[in-house]
Amino acid sequence: MKLYEFFSVPQSDEEKDPRDNVWGKTADEEQKLADEVYWFILDDDHLHKECFMPLAQEIYEKMQDKTFDRGEFTKKWLPMVNKGCLKFYKKHEMTEDPKDMFTKEMRKSLCQRFADEHHPAIEKGEFKLK
Repeated sequence: MKLYEFFSVPQSDEEKDPRDNVWGKTADEEQKLADEVYWFILDDDHLHKECFMPLAQEIYEKMQDKTFDRGEFTKKWLPMVNKGCLKFYKKHEMTEDPKDMFTKEMRKSLCQRFADEHHPAIEKGEFKLK
C-alpha cells in the first residue's frame, strides 16, 4: 500500500485549489492587481519626478557611454515600484498585509515590465530628460 492511499487520494488538476499565493487570490487576480499597480505608477506625477526621471537620465547616460548593464538597471526600478505599491495600498485603503499582497515576485515582474517597456524609449531619447 502506498502512503497516499492510506491518508488520501491525490487531487487531480481540476480539484486543486486555484488560490496559489499567501493571501488567497488566483494567479489571474494577482496579475490584475499587478496591472493596476503598473498603471497607477505610470499615472503618478510625483513618482515620475522623484524616481522615473532621475533613473531615466542615469540609464540614458550609461547607454551613451556603452556601459549599460540591462540586468543591473532592471533592479534599479525597485524603489519606484515599492513606493508605488505603498501609495496604491494607501489610496485604496487596503487592509491586507502589503508584504503578502505585493509579493517579491510581483515586484520583480513589475521592475522587469518597466525595464522592457521603457529602456528602448529611453535609448531612443523619447523622454525630455534635461
